[in-house]
Amino acid sequence: MLVVDRRAWWLLAVSALALELTALWFQYGMGLDPCVKCVYQRLAVMGLAVAGIIGSIYPRASLLRLSGYVVWGLSAGWGLQQAMQHVGIQSDDSSAFSCNFAAEF
Repeated sequence: MLVVDRRAWWLLAVSALALELTALWFQYGMGLDPCVKCVYQRLAVMGLAVAGIIGSIYPRASLLRLSGYVVWGLSAGWGLQQAMQHVGIQSDDSSAFSCNFAAEF
């Protein structure tokens, strides 16, 4: 028997929202303006929060649960890609790579 629980979905949503609030504190409370890659990573984390909310609506419904998994996977994958590029930019000693000044949605 499959036990479907909302707690894991809410944990995903609440932890993503906590990360967003932390990022906003760094931006507005400490005056550390984000670069474009940081904004992209924030968008990916918001996708994780949306996935948690979708999955927690009614986790026994296969369509909602599957939608939550898809949004979760896409957001996590895109966030990982952005984070890897961001780390590459920060760890490169040359000035060949840098963050863009304009968003490229």
